[in-house]
Amino acid sequence: MSKQLIDEGHEKFLDAMRANDAGALLEVLTEDVVFYPPGIEPVRGKDGVRAWYEGVNTEMLTEAVDVPDRKVVVSGDWGIEQGKYVWKLAPVGGGDSITATGHFVAIWERQPDGGWKCSSDLWNSSDAT
Repeated sequence: MSKQLIDEGHEKFLDAMRANDAGALLEVLTEDVVFYPPGIEPVRGKDGVRAWYEGVNTEMLTEAVDVPDRKVVVSGDWGIEQGKYVWKLAPVGGGDSITATGHFVAIWERQPDGGWKCSSDLWNSSDAT
């Protein structure tokens, strides 16, 4: 059941990205979440993630995002998700889309209500075309 709930949270995370919806993304994150985007300092807390994500969306919008290779391991109140991503982004001002690929590790934490939220997300960028 725990893996299934993490899988559902993972899909909500991706759906929020596909919709370019910062509010929906925040729903699957813990209050003290930490994002580790490539090339910048860590982004801390929901307010930090909202500001970072809305900043990204002023420049680029998600056209598609896919996770073709993913593994989840659950141990007690923690879930560790790792995999590969393919993220297609369109410049807000027009122009050619880019496709970023890389690998990620996300940590999910069981909540007091039994649900799961992402508490940490680290990813790299192995290619951009």
